Amino acid sequence: MKRILSLLLALLLLAGCASPATESPGSAGASAPAPEDGGDAAPVPEEDGAAYAETLTEPPALTVDAGGASVTAWRGTYTWSYTNDDGTATGVTADSVHPLDDADQLPLLPANAAEAALTFSFHPTSVFVCSWTAGTTAEEAALSDTAMPELANGEALSLQPGQIYEIHAVWESDWCWGDAYYAFRTEDAPTDGVADGADEAAAWGVTLAAEDVTATGLTLRCTQSGGSADGELHTGTEFALEQSVDGQWQPVPLLNGDICWDSVAWIIPADETVAWETDWTHVYGELAPGTYRISKEIFLYRAPGDYDTRTVWAVFAIVD
Repeated sequence: MKRILSLLLALLLLAGCASPATESPGSAGASAPAPEDGGDAAPVPEEDGAAYAETLTEPPALTVDAGGASVTAWRGTYTWSYTNDDGTATGVTADSVHPLDDADQLPLLPANAAEAALTFSFHPTSVFVCSWTAGTTAEEAALSDTAMPELANGEALSLQPGQIYEIHAVWESDWCWGDAYYAFRTEDAPTDGVADGADEAAAWGVTLAAEDVTATGLTLRCTQSGGSADGELHTGTEFALEQSVDGQWQPVPLLNGDICWDSVAWIIPADETVAWETDWTHVYGELAPGTYRISKEIFLYRAPGDYDTRTVWAVFAIVD
């Protein structure tokens, strides 16, 4: 990514500096104006503001948490100004390619990520968002003039598979101000089945969610709510892992072909959530970065010899 930095001349800081307008442009590359007068300042840490501003010589990183994965968003074009100890101000402008021109290099979230939490080390005053379908070109995006609606403070961002998301953050503070563009993408939904287990076990009201994901294990949270299960639901210790490769789920190779699972039945209580710690070190080893799903077989037991089974999945991601 080519980035051109230009250091502006130090400006004499006037008393009571205000903030740029919070209306967002419709495409990447536009910049928020410099402060003029008045305006609400973004939160500043309790330590001395000028000293803190010196550490923010560029916009903060954006962390995106969704679908059991956490990624640092790609940062593109930005303008940034900050005060110096002597009362002057320094400004920096950085330009970059459009995120659609570098889409393959954007951080990837799993296809089942329904909502994303956006976290900045220094909270912006305003956040705007737009998205495009994967494969859209920068030229097509410019012609569509996509609007960037504002995301309310603390609001989760709704996600869809196969999308590229651009975040425009604006800061308005007496210590530092400016704007920056960030981007990430979501994986395409696999074409050979459901992306998660919700539809497969919907009749029984059973869903799985992956949490606290690492390369060697995760916490599997199983919830039963509603549905029409006419018996006792339970599962065992056995599970299987698959990886999404070119939009298709492929089994993760076993370290050893002979796997012995403990004969234990875990009850899935009605209208409750249970959590199972899952470690696959001795089954699959350490997973490489990518998008995976873990499957569990669920049993509906009515009487001896009278039972049904369904498979339910939870999708998760391993990131660098």
